[in-house]
Amino acid sequence: MTLTPTSIPAVEPEIIYAGQTLQWYRSLSNYPADTYTLKYYLSGPADVTLTAAAYNTTDHLISETAATTAAWTYGIYEWRCFAEITATGEKWFVDKGFITVKTTAGKSHAKTMLDAIEAILEGRATSKDLDLVAKGIGDVNIAKKPELLIQWRNVYRSEYSAECANEARINGKSTNSKIRVRFRPAS
Repeated sequence: MTLTPTSIPAVEPEIIYAGQTLQWYRSLSNYPADTYTLKYYLSGPADVTLTAAAYNTTDHLISETAATTAAWTYGIYEWRCFAEITATGEKWFVDKGFITVKTTAGKSHAKTMLDAIEAILEGRATSKDLDLVAKGIGDVNIAKKPELLIQWRNVYRSEYSAECANEARINGKSTNSKIRVRFRPAS
């Protein structure tokens, strides 16, 4: 199948799954692909740089393999896009936004660990849960140390809560964050 601009998205994705082929194009008449290289710099749980290829005279094709995205860390990344001329070092800001990388199961590391720890604490853990927690927090006898499990549950609960709030904020939803205000009497 030959790729055409109509068969692939012309906009950056908001959500991708690790292990998914990633592809979109940008058509920029001010920064034609035969003169400029389009680069996306993602910052978040890890730093990622995506370099577009020239699709034709004006269009930039951004493409990443499933094998590459499989190694990406779950989380929310802020991206910034620049048009660059490598030979001269010139660089112009084009756009910015956010992209969320999810696992194929749709769970973050924090949520996966939180679920496994809670399963252990509730006595419904599988050997997979025990192995995951032992590897994740570095104690093979973790099931016999409920106080340590509770500490780690609190750590992962807080991390997962922050992920949920950040994702809600990016999607324009309420984060249920409290804003505390103190009024002083007039003097």
